Amino acid sequence: MLLEGAYDDVADDWLQLARTMGDERSASLAHTAAAAGYVSDFGLMLAWSRLAEVWHVEEPSTLLVCDDPWLFRHLKEILPEVSAASPPPALARREAWMFGRGILARTRASVRFFLECLRWRGVRYRYPEKAGSILVYGHPDSDASGKDAYFGNLLQAVPELRRVLHIDTNSTTARALAADDRTFSLHAWGSLTAALSLPFLRWNPQAMVRTGRYRWLVRRAVVHEGSTGQAAAIRWQQVCQEAWLRSARPRVVIWPWENHAWERALSRSARRHGVATIGYQHATVGRQEWNYAPTSNPDPERSLPERILCAGSVFKEALERLGHSPNTLTVVGFLRATTVSLGSFDPAGPVLVALPFDREIASQLLDAIEPLVAEGREFVVKPHPMNDIARSHQGIKVIDGETVAAPKGVRAVLYAATSLGLEAAVAGLPVVRFQAAGKLSQDVIPTSLAIPVATAETLADALNNVSPQRGIRREDVFSKPDIGLWREILAAVG
Repeated sequence: MLLEGAYDDVADDWLQLARTMGDERSASLAHTAAAAGYVSDFGLMLAWSRLAEVWHVEEPSTLLVCDDPWLFRHLKEILPEVSAASPPPALARREAWMFGRGILARTRASVRFFLECLRWRGVRYRYPEKAGSILVYGHPDSDASGKDAYFGNLLQAVPELRRVLHIDTNSTTARALAADDRTFSLHAWGSLTAALSLPFLRWNPQAMVRTGRYRWLVRRAVVHEGSTGQAAAIRWQQVCQEAWLRSARPRVVIWPWENHAWERALSRSARRHGVATIGYQHATVGRQEWNYAPTSNPDPERSLPERILCAGSVFKEALERLGHSPNTLTVVGFLRATTVSLGSFDPAGPVLVALPFDREIASQLLDAIEPLVAEGREFVVKPHPMNDIARSHQGIKVIDGETVAAPKGVRAVLYAATSLGLEAAVAGLPVVRFQAAGKLSQDVIPTSLAIPVATAETLADALNNVSPQRGIRREDVFSKPDIGLWREILAAVG
């Protein structure tokens, strides 16, 4: 819990650093520069640094065990009077290995994108010019009959809309969704030449690495982000969406907005090409989801969507507290549907476990319930749709549509970093948020709602004492979708 408190304390530091980072050209390839805590652990490093400084002042003697070469050097630099019992962990060889790994990962991504571009290239000519469009990830709960996991039945309600798939969508899913003749893969607008340049791209904020109090932590973030194919994927998304906006000139583009780097580039590009932009706040705006804050945008007037549509008044108020203008925010309702029945409260029922996308946190959560399963407690696990890690644990009952059905009644809902926990609270069920060890499972619950928190050590007691949530009005959080308002908004733009 101390770590989470420190994480809250460094929010302003990260947001200000992100804004400074964002002024550099290569920042458009980085998650750290967008203050996105569930894909960058930069905030976690800032939190450990904050704790070390507090312990240095308040505790008579503290032993810190740190095998991270960058964090070790950072702490040694900001706390020079603290003695180190050993030399700093080796750095040069590790950085060289991670640099090489990044080249290989981006080369692999480059080949895949090149092939996807060839596969879809002819499709782009069937895209109707000036069509209003939703730009979405290829979710397994979407289908070719007009249902979209992010936008519900909006495609059915507004038939002139087209669906364009983010480059992360795999070919199998993209082909299945494209059967409706209204769905297009963004790969169709890719550049074969641009695909070949992707292996050499990476975030490289030179000035930030060389100077500043947090230079070692920034350098760490640069190396870690550069050790993956991330920069290639973000740039390819930017290349494809820029070409799509330039050639197809959609009247308006709407997407599930989270203020990531590719979304900021999308807003900038759309403004250049005269395309209206609408961001849909589709999931949660939790107290630790700082990526939504406009503070980290160096050019919010260009890199934010012109309008942001919200699922409920709770989220609208949360965005206002983060600094968004009320004039750009409108509540239109919640279009997404829960993919599994949460059931009703049953003191004799099982505990429903909602796993997050993050594999490490999901693994810790499964490890935490295993001894309770051995004691005879009943749990049913709902995997994240993008992560099947639950099937690697023996003896765990998993809801997958074939083996275990969703329970009709549940004792409680245990979750980490997934909106299913918020949905359970709104439904009036007992809810417990799991806090992983050494890694933050971001709190996706809005500040105005209080949810009990448990670690692996305190989980049994928390489940024994949890009670149903009271006083949360569903219409304030996930309000009924107003399709008429959607039509009115879409008719007024472009």
